[in-house]
Amino acid sequence: YLFECDNAYKYVEKGTVMEFSMLLLGDNIVNFSSILQAVYQFGMYGIGKEGISFEIISIVNHRNESILYENNVRMDLLYPDYISDYIQKRIREEGISDRYSLRFETPWSQKYQGKFIHKILYRTLPLEGYLRAVSRLFFLWQRLGIGREAPATEYVYHLPKLIRAGDTCIDIGANLGYYARTISRLAGPAGKVYAVEPVAPIRKVLSRNLRRCANTEILPYALGTESKPIVMANDSARETGYFGTGQNFVNDAGSRADVEFTAQMRRGSELFGKLERLDFIKCDIEGYEVIVMREMRPLLERHRPTVLIETGGENRPQIVALFTGLGYTGYTLDRGREIPLTDDSSKDIIFRPGN
Repeated sequence: YLFECDNAYKYVEKGTVMEFSMLLLGDNIVNFSSILQAVYQFGMYGIGKEGISFEIISIVNHRNESILYENNVRMDLLYPDYISDYIQKRIREEGISDRYSLRFETPWSQKYQGKFIHKILYRTLPLEGYLRAVSRLFFLWQRLGIGREAPATEYVYHLPKLIRAGDTCIDIGANLGYYARTISRLAGPAGKVYAVEPVAPIRKVLSRNLRRCANTEILPYALGTESKPIVMANDSARETGYFGTGQNFVNDAGSRADVEFTAQMRRGSELFGKLERLDFIKCDIEGYEVIVMREMRPLLERHRPTVLIETGGENRPQIVALFTGLGYTGYTLDRGREIPLTDDSSKDIIFRPGN
């Protein structure tokens, strides 16, 4: 969909009426109510560090007919049209008579635009507000089906092929719950999900995002080879201009970092040693995956879970060797389909146990 402010250059003060136009494309027509609900909630939450709020006061179609009736959208007054007609209309409005082009973008599919949104939110909101805002955006886009083939999100949509009702699952590096919330729904009431997240500010928002997931337990640890206090670090703001929630790492070297958090390390083999079953593990822990998976090898050998893991650099061949030696077969995703792992792939890996 396209969302434009028709009077964007008008000076804004209390009571100002901002006029917006929304163009719905394809399946987004049936999601119109969900989109409006998200805009409404965003207005109540407020934007900017001042928390400026807004409200929807009227909605009309392109024929200037009111389509809001007792807080419900009248879908019968949404009239589909050809995209070519819309393009011609915009050409006339803009006075374009020569060569022209029209480009469509979505927040998730455009990497630059996504970074821009995160930068604005990080600069204008306190940390907790920023974390809550970016997680809300993720869950909204997921609900709308955005990013099914995008590298950053395609594996979330693939989870139904990896998890069954009643499964016991571990999310190592749960972050804000992007995977854990879907894993919880798929495992169902008979299943169990352990969300492992060591960073306190992120864990606070994670807890909020998983508050309706009764089958999920949040564990406040970083996994490793010892039980000891550690320092977690994050340098992402220096490089990108915003706090990357999934880029926290164990600062074993004690090097200088922009942001640091104290945390507690536990051994995964000890923490989950008494589990009667283990069906699925998701692991995304910024370079510590070799250490953690080697330490948890007894659990891999005993339970033979399916494993989804983010890995790269010099760690990648070590991870592949570890799981291959345990009789696993590796796969990556290509447009939502699992394909055999190849040496030139850099995508997350799905390891399935052999028979």
